[in-house]
Amino acid sequence: MYAVTCSTGRLGKLCAGLSPAVLFTALSFGAPQTAVAAEVKLDCAPKPASCGYPGNRNTGLKKKIVRKRRDGRRIVRRVRFKTIPDQVRSGPGWHWDSRGFVQINGDKTVFRNFIVKGTVDVLGDNVLIQNVRVLVGGESFGIAIRRADNTRIKRCQIGPAKDARRLMVGIKDIYGDAQNTTISRCNIYGTSTGIQMGRGRIIRNFIHDLRYESGDHLNGITSNGSSGHLLVKRNTIFNPHDQTDAIGLFQDFGIEANRTIVGNLVAGGGYTVYGGEGSGDRSSYNIKITNNRFSNIFYSRSGYYGHGTAFNRRGSGNVWSGNFWDHTGGTVPVP
Repeated sequence: MYAVTCSTGRLGKLCAGLSPAVLFTALSFGAPQTAVAAEVKLDCAPKPASCGYPGNRNTGLKKKIVRKRRDGRRIVRRVRFKTIPDQVRSGPGWHWDSRGFVQINGDKTVFRNFIVKGTVDVLGDNVLIQNVRVLVGGESFGIAIRRADNTRIKRCQIGPAKDARRLMVGIKDIYGDAQNTTISRCNIYGTSTGIQMGRGRIIRNFIHDLRYESGDHLNGITSNGSSGHLLVKRNTIFNPHDQTDAIGLFQDFGIEANRTIVGNLVAGGGYTVYGGEGSGDRSSYNIKITNNRFSNIFYSRSGYYGHGTAFNRRGSGNVWSGNFWDHTGGTVPVP
């Protein structure tokens, strides 16, 4: 792995806050490459976690909990997962529905440390889903948010059941109106779409190994039209197929506006990023796509057709800057 570095002192201060692409360019044209104050690692896609991005090592279930005592000793406790519906079928704020899914209908429910053989439906507000594995396949969802606000989904692992080829969507805001959803450190694989939502926060997740069934559109993270704020930050999103995207902003049901897509490691799809405004769409605004790392592990142009499309560089508040290539550190141009 090649790295470019900044020296300490005045150059180190100049480097602070620069995007990796700008930093790489500066160092490539004569700046001294000595002691490390800032470093840009290249070729991160094969092992994302080694560069601080989400991967298999730092997302998904926590099987052990480590605590430090005051005397410095470490206490390691193995998490005991219960399987739904085999071992347990109900708890405070939730129950197993015989049609094949968990329904969480209690406000402030904490749903933690389970393996679920079916969809998890969220109907209550202020629900926490943490350290849960969801195994379900077919034309279904891993976690479905149904007009529920303030849902937090943390450290989950979502993928198809053993006898299923793929799962349609990992996590979906079913009606597109959920408020203040947060999804963090989840490991989502074997789906045709990883996460589908129009507003909220999607932070430090690993979405990979998308799978195709006839008629599918393959999306890592997708929004289908909303002006509520959506933050997509520091995720690793790999789509090995030649369609559709790693991150897609589409105006299927409304305008695309107020999106912040920052610091992600992305690769694959037809175009790796769809920027929110295709031909004939309304004018998008406040679409900020910055400091993302584009990899060519699947296709030389990141996506089969290219790194990005459908971005209106003249839209009010729209910004494309600081995006760079994983293999060279060079600037990824505005599509």
